[in-house]
Amino acid sequence: WGTDTYTLDSNLGAAAVHAGLAKPGEVVAVRVRVIQSPPQYTASFRNGVNSNAYGNFASGAFEFVRK
Repeated sequence: WGTDTYTLDSNLGAAAVHAGLAKPGEVVAVRVRVIQSPPQYTASFRNGVNSNAYGNFASGAFEFVRK
Protein backbone atom coordinates (compact mmCIF):
# COMPACT_ATOMS: atom_id res chain seq x y z
CA TRP A 1 0.00 0.00 0.00
CA GLY A 2 1.54 3.29 -1.11
CA THR A 3 4.45 4.78 -3.06
CA ASP A 4 7.61 5.93 -1.26
CA THR A 5 5.56 5.96 1.95
CA TYR A 6 4.00 2.57 2.76
CA THR A 7 1.47 1.44 5.37
CA LEU A 8 3.02 -0.37 8.33
CA ASP A 9 1.27 -3.59 7.32
CA SER A 10 2.79 -3.53 3.82
CA ASN A 11 5.07 -6.41 2.83
CA LEU A 12 8.59 -5.09 3.44
CA GLY A 13 10.19 -7.23 0.73
CA ALA A 14 7.65 -6.24 -1.90
CA ALA A 15 8.00 -2.58 -0.90
CA ALA A 16 11.81 -2.82 -1.23
CA VAL A 17 11.46 -4.20 -4.76
CA HIS A 18 8.81 -1.56 -5.58
CA ALA A 19 11.18 1.17 -4.35
CA GLY A 20 14.05 -0.20 -6.45
CA LEU A 21 16.18 -1.25 -3.48
CA ALA A 22 16.09 -4.99 -4.26
CA LYS A 23 15.28 -7.46 -7.01
CA PRO A 24 12.90 -10.39 -6.47
CA GLY A 25 14.67 -13.15 -4.54
CA GLU A 26 17.65 -10.95 -3.66
CA VAL A 27 18.83 -10.67 -0.05
CA VAL A 28 19.55 -7.07 0.93
CA ALA A 29 19.71 -4.96 4.07
CA VAL A 30 17.47 -1.90 4.10
CA ARG A 31 16.87 0.85 6.61
CA VAL A 32 13.37 2.07 7.31
CA ARG A 33 11.98 4.98 9.27
CA VAL A 34 8.59 4.61 10.95
CA ILE A 35 6.59 7.78 10.47
CA GLN A 36 3.10 9.14 11.03
CA SER A 37 0.57 8.02 8.46
CA PRO A 38 -0.15 10.51 5.66
CA PRO A 39 -3.79 11.38 4.86
CA GLN A 40 -3.70 8.92 1.94
CA TYR A 41 -1.38 6.57 0.07
CA THR A 42 -0.78 6.70 -3.69
CA ALA A 43 -0.80 3.68 -5.99
CA SER A 44 1.86 3.08 -8.64
CA PHE A 45 3.52 0.36 -10.71
CA ARG A 46 7.30 0.17 -10.31
CA ASN A 47 9.91 -2.51 -10.90
CA GLY A 48 7.27 -5.13 -11.65
CA VAL A 49 5.34 -4.50 -8.42
CA ASN A 50 1.93 -2.88 -8.28
CA SER A 51 1.13 -0.93 -5.13
CA ASN A 52 -2.39 0.06 -4.18
CA ALA A 53 -3.90 3.31 -3.01
CA TYR A 54 -5.24 3.51 0.51
CA GLY A 55 -6.90 6.10 2.67
CA ASN A 56 -5.61 6.99 6.12
CA PHE A 57 -3.98 4.07 7.95
CA ALA A 58 -4.06 5.05 11.61
CA SER A 59 -1.31 2.64 12.72
CA GLY A 60 1.42 4.54 10.88
CA ALA A 61 3.73 4.25 7.91
CA PHE A 62 7.30 3.55 6.92
CA GLU A 63 9.69 4.93 4.36
CA PHE A 64 13.09 3.72 3.26
CA VAL A 65 16.15 5.61 4.44
CA ARG A 66 18.46 6.03 1.48
CA LYS A 67 22.13 6.89 1.77
